[in-house]
Amino acid sequence: MKISDGNWLIQPGLNLIHPLQVFEVEQQGNEMVVYAAPVMYVNVPGSLTRLYLRCAFSPHRKVLSVFGLSIFRGR
Repeated sequence: MKISDGNWLIQPGLNLIHPLQVFEVEQQGNEMVVYAAPVMYVNVPGSLTRLYLRCAFSPHRKVLSVFGLSIFRGR
């Protein structure tokens, strides 16, 4: 990806995954960790094989920015 005029230029053929539903939020040291899913899950048993994301945020003074994003592999 490249940035132009402050916007992301998404290359053809790439699909972005956006977290839509938050399951849990916790603090780990100086990070806020959000466990989220890219689709709305209504049926809990159907969610066992779905994609979950672990979003780590490192807060700065009056700023909240994404520090890292990974696929949640369990605890």
